[in-house]
Amino acid sequence: MAEYTYSESIKAFCTIASAMGASRDIPVAMDHSFWNIPEKDEVLDGEVLYRFALYHKAIEDLHSQLDSPLLAQLPEAIREKINHRHLLEHAAKQMLAHHWKLLHAQLEHNDIPSMVVKGPASSIQLYHNATIRGFTDLDILVDIPSLISIVPIFEQVGYHLKSGVSRDDHATLFQKSHHLVFIRNDSPFRIEVHNVLFDEVVDPEYATKDLFTRSTIVYWNEIELPTLSPTDQAIFILAHGTHHGWKSLHWLVDIAAILTKQNPIFHDELSRKMLSAGRGKQLALAYKLCRTIFPIPLPPPYEPLVTSIKSNCSYQMECAKIQLCKGAAAKESLGSIINFTYRHQLPMARTGTEKLEVALKLFKIAPQDAKTLVLPDWLLPLHILLRPFFVMKRRIAQSVLRRRNV
Repeated sequence: MAEYTYSESIKAFCTIASAMGASRDIPVAMDHSFWNIPEKDEVLDGEVLYRFALYHKAIEDLHSQLDSPLLAQLPEAIREKINHRHLLEHAAKQMLAHHWKLLHAQLEHNDIPSMVVKGPASSIQLYHNATIRGFTDLDILVDIPSLISIVPIFEQVGYHLKSGVSRDDHATLFQKSHHLVFIRNDSPFRIEVHNVLFDEVVDPEYATKDLFTRSTIVYWNEIELPTLSPTDQAIFILAHGTHHGWKSLHWLVDIAAILTKQNPIFHDELSRKMLSAGRGKQLALAYKLCRTIFPIPLPPPYEPLVTSIKSNCSYQMECAKIQLCKGAAAKESLGSIINFTYRHQLPMARTGTEKLEVALKLFKIAPQDAKTLVLPDWLLPLHILLRPFFVMKRRIAQSVLRRRNV
């Protein structure tokens, strides 16, 4: 992937942020000092903008603003690429809706409760539109002890297992894996199936069975989407964005949409749940990052939660800024992974159990690596020494995939 200058990337990033704000009715005002925006306005590079739109899942937002002054100078060739991509994504999402209907029927037939998490469900809850929020996969939560039993069910609907199966023995040697990844040859989307969203030891109120008792239903055209309750969905969005370092703008837009909801009862309930779950620092970081792009006031129920946090989260803020600005061009090395794990994830962990899990994560075997290279039990520790090679292999594969998608 071609390199581009900081001024080119920040111009593209600011344009993407403005388009997302305009299409989702969220005000935008970039903090020039935080984002180091050059005083001289850079000419917008259409190719860079398109790459950023793919990375930040903002094609739908750009498409909605093609006739606005924001994109008045955009070359016709880039407009055609955005239009083409929009049509492809729209068709793929309609296909995915149909596949969900088939899968849900099969899961129900086998008495397996299921719901959609994030994706079209959160898009409806936050923006009243199933497709405005970008998504490249469908996350499904099922209430079942072992995920292996659903493999034949998915195969009946044309999906086959891509990754996620880990060994049941020597569980302490492996990183936690609570999902399977399914793909279908005629679909550009993959489906991730989870049976756990939150660590039930750390968050006993968010056990999978409890999430289902509080679930709700939204509608994608005439298709039912069972999903998390609005407050559970918001907490999962916060936890997911924190875990991944807020490296994608569309997660921060979701936080802005959550905080701008005109529903005092929702905010009272969500603030109580965040307080009891010890998520004050996570909310403080998310809000600080949001405020550098979206000048939204903090609803009163959250003020005690945020103001009680003494840390300025400076490393986490800088880490997110680098990834957000560079997008797919950001280079992820073994050193950056170590820094992210111990300087971002470890300080953001809430309990001793969670901190220990993060601290040991890099010394455990990744399930996908164990599947790639099957070793006898006595040789399993070799996977730790081979970790840099597996990381490099995944980065190369991801880079090739991004090139194909451009």
